[in-house]
Amino acid sequence: MTRPCWNCGDLDIAVAPILTARLDALTAHPRPDLVVDLGPVPFLDCSALGVLCRARRRIRERHGGLRLVSGDDRLRVVLGHTGLANAFSIHASLQDALRSPRNAALADGLARAAAPERESVSCGS
Repeated sequence: MTRPCWNCGDLDIAVAPILTARLDALTAHPRPDLVVDLGPVPFLDCSALGVLCRARRRIRERHGGLRLVSGDDRLRVVLGHTGLANAFSIHASLQDALRSPRNAALADGLARAAAPERESVSCGS
């Protein structure tokens, strides 16, 4: 079952433990399928990126799928600056992400992860 996760407000070091706990709970079972809507998030810092990378690693270990939603280029810019642009499957709308099959999202994420990235930044494999 696909589980959409909505977040509002800044994702920073203050909320990272809460987000980690929530995503850990959602990724604890085999083949988790998550859609994280970052559209309403005005700001995310490196701790939030770390939480997303942790979720990505847990999901990959459990053969699941993770899709991020961001209607503007802010997320792509941040991921590009950190060397993570190819690590996530990003969709322009929640509807697009929900229509995207989990296996397609997983395959896309794996293909993107295989692309050359900065060696100093990793989401974990």
